[in-house]
Amino acid sequence: MSQPSEQTTPPRVLSIAGSDSSGGAGIQADLKTISACGAYALTAITAITAQDPDGVQAVWPVSEEQLRQQIDCALRYTPAAIKLGMLGNAALVQVVCDCLAAQPHIPVIADTVIRASSGAALLDDAGVQLLRDHLLPRTQLITPNRQEARALFGDDDERTLQTWVRQHRVPLLLTGGDSGLSIADEPRFCTDVLITADTIEHLTAPRIDTANHHGTGCTLSAA
Repeated sequence: MSQPSEQTTPPRVLSIAGSDSSGGAGIQADLKTISACGAYALTAITAITAQDPDGVQAVWPVSEEQLRQQIDCALRYTPAAIKLGMLGNAALVQVVCDCLAAQPHIPVIADTVIRASSGAALLDDAGVQLLRDHLLPRTQLITPNRQEARALFGDDDERTLQTWVRQHRVPLLLTGGDSGLSIADEPRFCTDVLITADTIEHLTAPRIDTANHHGTGCTLSAA
């Protein structure tokens, strides 16, 4: 299929993430968000998940070749940016590393999906290590919550995280909306922390009073 002219085409954004049958997170959330921001979404699905109001019920990762071919085809549309979500396992993380190595000019944002809010593992231990040591240093921004920061770096202390940021020159947005508390016990405000090599900036806003937290990390990073 031929591409429309650049003058009439919105910027293209490639999302590499899992499919969420509930439509609230993953590829589905990315499609909605990217479209709402005026861009055109390309996708490469890393896994099919079965999710309901009680959480993740099943996960079926795609094969390495299936993911590689999806990414290769999407890259032919010359995306302006790439967003990473759930990657599933170490083998698929390696596929993404290999594909992005040939595209150093495309900015990448990583939503470091490790566990579902229900507690289900969405990335194996070997994948976490490969993500931290090889894939995240290739990105332009990572957006972990505090639980994910502890899983990746062993700590969510801001100065500790800044050490990694300085080493790899990759800014980190530590998201603070996921408190892990009940709605009644949550603080009235939530604070994200933008960590660069030179600064640590606290971004505080009123907390939205809602039980609908599913997919918030996907939506933020896709935007």
